[in-house]
Amino acid sequence: MDQARVSPSAPPDVENAGPKGNLLFSEQSIRSRFVTKVFILVTIMFAIVAIMCAMPYIFPSFKIWVQNNMVFFFVSIGVFFVTSLVLLCCSSVRRSYPLNLIALVIFTLAAGYLTMAATSAYDVQSVLLALCMTTGSSAAIIVFAIFVKKDLTT
Repeated sequence: MDQARVSPSAPPDVENAGPKGNLLFSEQSIRSRFVTKVFILVTIMFAIVAIMCAMPYIFPSFKIWVQNNMVFFFVSIGVFFVTSLVLLCCSSVRRSYPLNLIALVIFTLAAGYLTMAATSAYDVQSVLLALCMTTGSSAAIIVFAIFVKKDLTT
């Protein structure tokens, strides 16, 4: 490891292929930023799934199409499980920057279609209630991680 390039007090830049090994999770500020990044990403995923779930309610003909074409539901189940297995078993995909985001987008779209197909069978009030509760919980954790000095990870 080149000591001129990385000072011992600087945290490693893991996201940009910096030195790996010591992630310095002992520092509360690094853990707080990590939790914030994770929950921002989770909130973006929720937003994508929420938009997909809203489509059958906005366009009633699309709702009928989703309910009548179950082949896409089964394809999305396959894509969901394959992507899950790839993310679980292949650390080279999980830990490399562009591939992990591509896999996450594919995973999110497959989960979104599964959720959209499932929620198209329910009334809009129950779906909106679940959506608001989930999004509110995620937003509360993000606000807590950003503004409160208490350590969320211990």
